[in-house]
Amino acid sequence: MDAKTLGDVMQWSLSLQRYEQLVGPFNAALIQADCVTVNRVAMFCAQVGHESAGLLYMEELASGDAYEGRRDLGNVQPGDGRRFKGRGPIQVTGRANYRRASQWMFERGLVPTPDYLLDLPHELARDDLGLMGAVWYWVAARNMNAYADAGDIVGASYAVNGGDHGLDDRIQRWNAARRLGDRLLPEGEDLDMAGEVSRDVQLQLRGGEPGQEPLTGWFSWRYHETESARTKLSAVDFLRAIDAKTNSKLPLTGMEGGRPLAANVPDDLWGHVLSARAEGLQNHKLLLAIAAKLEIDVAKLKLGPS
Repeated sequence: MDAKTLGDVMQWSLSLQRYEQLVGPFNAALIQADCVTVNRVAMFCAQVGHESAGLLYMEELASGDAYEGRRDLGNVQPGDGRRFKGRGPIQVTGRANYRRASQWMFERGLVPTPDYLLDLPHELARDDLGLMGAVWYWVAARNMNAYADAGDIVGASYAVNGGDHGLDDRIQRWNAARRLGDRLLPEGEDLDMAGEVSRDVQLQLRGGEPGQEPLTGWFSWRYHETESARTKLSAVDFLRAIDAKTNSKLPLTGMEGGRPLAANVPDDLWGHVLSARAEGLQNHKLLLAIAAKLEIDVAKLKLGPS
């Protein structure tokens, strides 16, 4: 969807300029949540829209003191109530849920460490990570797409809220969103890639046919001193190249808050490494998912450990 559609479906709680900032992360979240039908996107928009008042709030307004000592939320340490208050547009709450969401994001290359959100809980209020927190809830904590496919707005609302709080607003948002039809559907490079034919996917996973050059224009290890040093790589070898380079240049042990403790590692290099590796992991997983849908026998591909 475009920014105007996002504003329409969120009932213009924010300015067009703000929705232009949010529409990229929002489309990425829809793709990650497999919300690629009108009903699924409409359900996501109805629930997220109600919980965040149209993406106005990425953090719970209350202090979080009410969650202090809530062992059902995993809040077992002093200060956990405030530290792990509801964040993101669907308000992930509690130490246990932050831990689960962080691990889920790490496995998808979205955060640099498994405990990233435990170490830096305020990061869950970021536009991109907050929306990915909503995706975690949508596909991992619950199976929300099943409600969307069945058109069950009431069941979905109970699944998100545990009751009928705001049910009328959720229903109104659901119906209004569905009226927008195909305008809701996500846009982005990932969807374009998902349309690649079987042979192209196999070639890229392998890096090319035996004796031939790998496909060009997909992956290359970008942290080179000169443009001429850029290398054509398969998806798997791309990750290996990143790991090899980072292991030789960066201390990957003794990390705190998602970066090395060593003071002599420049921030721009570390940030580039995390960004490149996250991009590689995400694209590699996407390719494997495409291969599975196309019933490609990945065991015959030269994937190996990455």
